[in-house]
Amino acid sequence: MLACLCALAIRRRWQAQAGNTANAEISGPGDVAAWSTALLTDVLWWVAVTLALRSFFEPVMVSYYPWPPMAVALIPAATLSWPRLVAASVLAGGLTAAAQGPSHTVWIWWVPIVAGLVVLLALACPSVPGRRPRC
Repeated sequence: MLACLCALAIRRRWQAQAGNTANAEISGPGDVAAWSTALLTDVLWWVAVTLALRSFFEPVMVSYYPWPPMAVALIPAATLSWPRLVAASVLAGGLTAAAQGPSHTVWIWWVPIVAGLVVLLALACPSVPGRRPRC
């Protein structure tokens, strides 16, 4: 249900952005509309949020569950400043190492992994110049 709400949020943002700007440029054969960098960054950030929801609510965690949201979150982080990309990359590397830990108890493993995902998503959150970040 939360993933569907994320899809509705990005659809609404996409429609608002398409109404305000000329995002529907014809890019060549097949008349495919080009996505702006800001819209693609938004979509990928929401995909990372949606993938992270599994780690937040899954009753049984496996060490590879945090990898998809981390991988996708690094893409929007790459469109931001270098310091944010470096911080997100270091955090993703630390989370990957921590996810391989031997103990999977709630307080030793799950809480730090989920907290790290939240921080990673915050680092990768796209912002509009001159406005407060949307995340």
